[in-house]
Amino acid sequence: STIHLLERLGLVEQTEEIYRSVLSENTQKSGTTLWCGYYGYGNTGDEAMLRALVDSLSENGRVSKISVMSSRPAKTAERFATEALPRYDIKKLCAAFASADVMIFGGGNILQDKTSTKSLLYYTHIIELASKYACRIALCANGIGPITRKKNMDTVRKALLLADYISMRDADSLALASELTGRTDICSSGDLAFAGEIQARGTEKTWYYAVFPKNMDDMPIETMLRFFRLMKSRYGLVPVFAAMHAREDSPLCRKLASKLPWAVFSENARDTESIGKLLSGAEFAVCMRLHAAVFSVMAKCPMIAVSDDTKMGALFSACDMGGCELLDAGASPSEMCGAASRVMENGEYISEHLEKEALIGRAQARRELDRLGAFIAGGI
Repeated sequence: STIHLLERLGLVEQTEEIYRSVLSENTQKSGTTLWCGYYGYGNTGDEAMLRALVDSLSENGRVSKISVMSSRPAKTAERFATEALPRYDIKKLCAAFASADVMIFGGGNILQDKTSTKSLLYYTHIIELASKYACRIALCANGIGPITRKKNMDTVRKALLLADYISMRDADSLALASELTGRTDICSSGDLAFAGEIQARGTEKTWYYAVFPKNMDDMPIETMLRFFRLMKSRYGLVPVFAAMHAREDSPLCRKLASKLPWAVFSENARDTESIGKLLSGAEFAVCMRLHAAVFSVMAKCPMIAVSDDTKMGALFSACDMGGCELLDAGASPSEMCGAASRVMENGEYISEHLEKEALIGRAQARRELDRLGAFIAGGI
């Protein structure tokens, strides 16, 4: 229940008091669409999904007023030309729910407990609050999991049952959501980031490959460093590092670059435009973040992906990657080097396949945005 979730978050008394106060003000619905997601944290993938939502739903006045829940509301409001509010300010959130008609969970694997159970409880509590304030709820292009604790699966089920519209971006999440809820109206969407534009990779040989690193328990830094040194000695190629998640990945990029005198950390590659430019000149990409792989598909850039969760595998299952390689986080430097060699050897063939997959992904994302627009307008 909401009370149980709030007890675990330590927010019971605060929220109930604010809820009663807001209800007593008899606030009228104002046509606002309130958006919730992992916004304001410098995660390039989540910001790209938000950009797709804003650009699509703002066209032709499809949404009259947008307000985004963000960890850095002033920055989000400036960047996306929307209203924004602090995601942890309960009083402001309750007031926003009271006046909002629709709340959208805008893409990504938000319903998961790998980050923490508190993260899952926060998002499911937001869904319950939206329901309490009679907002229509859309879970748009979401994914479920990983869910590591059995009791959290029931929490996810209850949250899904409160949603008026659900779409899932991968087949496993779609199957799980359908199983948990018994619903037959859940849509398949693909990833919203595909709706954006990115610079395509060139065909000339180059001197570097793009690396989007991530701290993973099964891949120590020394393993990464040995791989980079192998690539330098065998092919003369150097890594250019970019942080998909500024707060989490930038320290790792700096540390790796500091141990390789010929490596580069591209600190300004923090949005789709700059990442597109980086990929356009790369021989191939090493992707340890999901949206690094999505952007590589969009840029027609051959890649090896290294994964420690299910999201990357879901992307590879959904797309014809044409020879791109998916490795487990426990891969050795020599295994990574072998994968890179095969990807480079088949680069032209891979690029042709990725171009087709990018078009498919773009069409899926656009269809989902059209469905979401119809939902907001009351047509679904």
